[in-house]
Amino acid sequence: MSNDEINKLIDKYLDGKTTRAEEQQLALAVSKPDALEEWKAISEMLGELALGEAIYDHLIARKKHHTFTLKLSWGIAASVAVLLGWGIYSHYLYQKENFAVLYINGIQMGNETQALSHSTETLSELFSQDDTESSLYELFNPE
Repeated sequence: MSNDEINKLIDKYLDGKTTRAEEQQLALAVSKPDALEEWKAISEMLGELALGEAIYDHLIARKKHHTFTLKLSWGIAASVAVLLGWGIYSHYLYQKENFAVLYINGIQMGNETQALSHSTETLSELFSQDDTESSLYELFNPE
């Protein structure tokens, strides 16, 4: 609080128009070691009880803020951990399911090298024949 704000609060206190919260603010402001000398009388008027209540309320408010900050930090950390775990799990599933399947004459070919070799042989046979066009027609239009 600025000195002007404190002086306005002192005037309000002397007129008997302050709330309990304002009195506590005033008690904290005028009891500081660097407070003006003219405020010392107001500090004595407020008394030790008002100052003690103000300090207690201030400490409780800081503790609540600290507790909230701590809970927020743990919440963020837990959220990051869950998202990271989900990302790793999803990546694992994607890698596991990312494969091609080739069936040759009703038999599943699991070995990529074997499937590629068989595909190359089949294509070589197709294009080595003289009647390529009729072979392709028979291959893609069976009746």
